[in-house]
Amino acid sequence: MRAREAPVVVLTATYETAEARVREALQFLSYRPRRRRILLKPNLVTVPRWLPLGGTPQAAITDVRFIEALLRVFSGYEVTIAEGALAFSDTDDVLEKTGVAALARRYGARLVNLDETERFEVDWAFGTLRLPTLLRTHEYINVPKLKTHLLTGVTLGCKNQKGLLTSADKIAAHQKLDLHQAIRALSDAVCPALTIVDGIVGLEGGGPTMGRPRRAGLLVVGRDMRAVDVACCDLISADVEEVGHLERVPYRALGSSIEASRVKFALVPTARIANLHIHAAPSACSRCLKSMHDGAVAFWRSPKHVLRGMWSCILRRTDLIMGRVEGIPPAATGRLVCYGDCARELADTYGLPLIPGCPPSREAHLGLY
Repeated sequence: MRAREAPVVVLTATYETAEARVREALQFLSYRPRRRRILLKPNLVTVPRWLPLGGTPQAAITDVRFIEALLRVFSGYEVTIAEGALAFSDTDDVLEKTGVAALARRYGARLVNLDETERFEVDWAFGTLRLPTLLRTHEYINVPKLKTHLLTGVTLGCKNQKGLLTSADKIAAHQKLDLHQAIRALSDAVCPALTIVDGIVGLEGGGPTMGRPRRAGLLVVGRDMRAVDVACCDLISADVEEVGHLERVPYRALGSSIEASRVKFALVPTARIANLHIHAAPSACSRCLKSMHDGAVAFWRSPKHVLRGMWSCILRRTDLIMGRVEGIPPAATGRLVCYGDCARELADTYGLPLIPGCPPSREAHLGLY
């Protein structure tokens, strides 16, 4: 007997046409919210910022224009926008600086910091999770960005749900569990009513916060989150077999075909800022990636360190190793530096310099130079 094919809507879109395209996608799916209260969970991991030789592009987050289109589509409902940013980020600051807070005020939407929200307990494969009570009271719509990811290959609907977790559970997913298994188990525990992917301008390369914007001009929508993720992988030519938290599930593309809409994204095993190459094991977590970015900002703003930094990370190659690894990555061919307490054992074994901390502070990061 043939497995049921989940419908996934694929449409071309711009931010100017996003509202109309979302409405069209909902008609394809015959979708209408069953509850008056709606929870939108975008991907707002951090504040995009420009750096001279590599930073966090705007394409690292769900675009504020895309969120605005959804607020228009769901006008008349009580909409809540909720996010928990990268660990050691100030979520309220992220919501303000990305413009989402101002957008919520303009449309009368409620804004919730998931780092501070009320929670309830639910069983999952690894014991007990504490999830936002909003999931019980609202119709949950997942709004990820079309992105690649340094640790998980891609970050789409399933990975975006990690933002629902407490900071402690996020850290445990990296340090105590297999990250892919944790994401998969979370997908079993939490199922959105709808997943709407902002693929108008995606992010390729060493995401989730580094990389290059890639104009794909796509909107991908479906009720089955895993089917949506698999369709997105096919659209950007990412091998589903290489994404540990996904398996191929049958789906049926509506609107545009996958073949006609495919845009090949660059998938890389390392991230790079100038001549600084970052090697992150799955045990590394977003806290180190975030603190490394913060350190890069501090470096460019510090006259005391900028010249030494130009020598260490521009004129010569430096390889930064994050997470618990048994040996030096074969691709690490420059000056080797271990980053964060998880890499301490590697540093001790090979006599490598270590930037300590969990995660390292800006001051510790500047010690690299």
